[in-house]
Amino acid sequence: MPSFIVHSVAGEELSKRLKFDKKTHNKFFVANLLPDTVQLERDPNWSPEELRKAIQKEKHVSHFRTDFDTILSYPDLDYFLKEYEDLVKKDIIAFGYFFHLYTDNYYFTKFLPKMITFLMEDQKTIANIKPENKFNKINKTGKVMAKVDFWAKNSEDGIYGEYNRLNKYIIDKYNFKYDVVLYRDILKDDFIVPIKEIKIDGIDNLLEELNNFYKKSIDSSVEEFRIFEGNEVDNLIKEVVDSFIKDYGYLIRK
Repeated sequence: MPSFIVHSVAGEELSKRLKFDKKTHNKFFVANLLPDTVQLERDPNWSPEELRKAIQKEKHVSHFRTDFDTILSYPDLDYFLKEYEDLVKKDIIAFGYFFHLYTDNYYFTKFLPKMITFLMEDQKTIANIKPENKFNKINKTGKVMAKVDFWAKNSEDGIYGEYNRLNKYIIDKYNFKYDVVLYRDILKDDFIVPIKEIKIDGIDNLLEELNNFYKKSIDSSVEEFRIFEGNEVDNLIKEVVDSFIKDYGYLIRK
């Protein structure tokens, strides 16, 4: 998934385009983060990989993913709308939730495949399903990494290291500010979540986690991208917003 920084800035840009008033914007902002709310009874004996799998299992539900065999798992937008389309049209929280899913879908289907080629064991043949994928080639440099290393959270050369560089870049480019006190207060102001696939008890913890993540990002140094193409990053936010309005403008309240 793209980082919460990308989700937040894309949400702010959409809010500007749609000219939300302050109260609507604030509810939309928090709702746009909701699919990442995960509540787990964590086993202290879990390895990092076991914890990651447990989190992803919950996120398959909250993100309305339906295909476990695809190399990249992303939300099934039709699956979500089948249940909640009418609600999205009239409820700003459902609308914000859907925009998060749309951003994930766009990122995994349009953006990331331009950056990475998924390879089989021979490091040459393109992989089409998850079990086949053993290596990832970074298109920008031609570097090939084992899949496990590419997705490792502590790898500076992998995708999570690149997320750190992306977050700093987006924060600076859009002058993004995150006010955890403001968004916590929104939860007290008639904030009713109509999406039954998430456990709302974790929202406050999510906002605090994101606050810590934001503070870490703004204090980090600016580094050159190792995976992403700079021109594609520059266009990402605008393209997500433009594409959403084009594809799902009929869901926007008039």
